[in-house]
Amino acid sequence: TVYMEVQPKFALQKEKLDRIMEKEKLYTNKDVSVEMITNRLHTTRTYLAQMMKEAYGMPFTTYINTLRVEEAKRIISSQEATKMEEVAMMSGFSSASTFTKTFKAITGQTPHTWRGELRRSLHIGINRDRIDYKSAVLMDIKNSSLSLRTALYMF
Repeated sequence: TVYMEVQPKFALQKEKLDRIMEKEKLYTNKDVSVEMITNRLHTTRTYLAQMMKEAYGMPFTTYINTLRVEEAKRIISSQEATKMEEVAMMSGFSSASTFTKTFKAITGQTPHTWRGELRRSLHIGINRDRIDYKSAVLMDIKNSSLSLRTALYMF
């Protein structure tokens, strides 16, 4: 969720919109529209546009796409979907090409590049843990608190 200090006149509607988006994840509906949101908030298009500018610093479409990209990152990170087309659909984009273009516009990277960097960072973390573990075991051998046979079994 995007947080900014909001004028009191928009605070209640912003809170309602944040709650709706967080609980119902309407942004994952590829057909979500300004009309759908104005009906849910019992407000007008003009008021919603003003609120979006004041409360979020962006137009409605950018707000929805930002939430969709964050959802896509969550899906990619959790490995709920392996194909980018699936990620696109699950996060509310109408097509894989729109997803890729929007993801890159918001993050500066394509979804494939972002996923590759995530995997590399996780792999580096795993390898670092293994190195630390092996170093600790080798120190135990050196300090004679662990037999060589036990250490070899651990690797």
